[in-house]
Amino acid sequence: MVRSKSSSISALLMVAVLGMLFSGIFTPARADDEPPPPLSPPNVVLIKTDDQVWDSMDRLVQYMPNLASFVTARGVSYRNSFVASPSCCQSRASTFVGRYPHNTGVKSQGTGNLLDTRGSIAAYLHGAGYRTGLFGKYLNLISQPPSFDEYTTVTGSCDNGGSTEFCVRSDGPAWYYNFLATRSSDGITTKITGDVASGTNYNTTWLGAQADDYLVRALDNRTLTGQPFYLEFNPTAPHMHDLDMGVTMPEPQYRTSAVPGCAAPPVESDRSDKPAFVRAFPQSGAAFGYRVVCPLQQRVLKSVDDWFGALVATLETSGQLDNTLVIFTSRQWPDVRRARAAAQIRGV
Repeated sequence: MVRSKSSSISALLMVAVLGMLFSGIFTPARADDEPPPPLSPPNVVLIKTDDQVWDSMDRLVQYMPNLASFVTARGVSYRNSFVASPSCCQSRASTFVGRYPHNTGVKSQGTGNLLDTRGSIAAYLHGAGYRTGLFGKYLNLISQPPSFDEYTTVTGSCDNGGSTEFCVRSDGPAWYYNFLATRSSDGITTKITGDVASGTNYNTTWLGAQADDYLVRALDNRTLTGQPFYLEFNPTAPHMHDLDMGVTMPEPQYRTSAVPGCAAPPVESDRSDKPAFVRAFPQSGAAFGYRVVCPLQQRVLKSVDDWFGALVATLETSGQLDNTLVIFTSRQWPDVRRARAAAQIRGV
């Protein structure tokens, strides 16, 4: 189990996974000269949230109990890893290939197509015989990720850059109930329309069900053929969009859930020595972040925790949990209580 301050586990993730695949660390030490038994490649399940505040991890037991109990019982926490870029596409690109942003070619939100994916974790695992699947976010504006046998990607929302072919501005809450998705079965992008009142087609649950279905089939296939698998589950949660504020972000059953309070940020009254964009950031923004946004994000993450628990339960039922590397992290860790654009330690 991996927990970190960063989203971009990057080289750490690449080294850990590939090292376990191509070394003998899964083979018990032997005192005699007998050859070791054949390696049994581990399955890999990576769950990556979107914009989860890093220090919220210290309060997991109060709003993500499934994840918290898993970490306590059988996990390892990595507290000193950092994301190289607190920006979406650049951070995801680094995660996929294990390189710093200045070495990926991805320098803005719209340049994910410049990433050389031949050295990605999916490419390495696929080349090693793994069955690969991705459900959720990939890289901005890219709907068909290479080296994945099966995928359902979310490429945008109807209120945030969604194609006018599918969306109009009045479609309703973005990201969580009205979003664009592309499936590997046909490569066609379609609009997914949800219902705020009932929670139908809520983004996390809609994607989680598909990830779990893939997991069940991948486990059955492993039993039949011995083929290991890689699953990447990248829900939109707890990403915030201005049109998602209020009760539309969390799933209906969690809209009024009690969550731990978020610490008020330090406020520097004299910012005359700061860059212009920092000076222009309203003081009220930080207070709004910890008072409103942080609690909402914790409620949103309750749905992620449900699916974390469901995926682990599926692994346990199959008997493959002990042979599966389960990793939980986040794409980036912006501190919603501060000016996110500033290069501050709590944002990376």
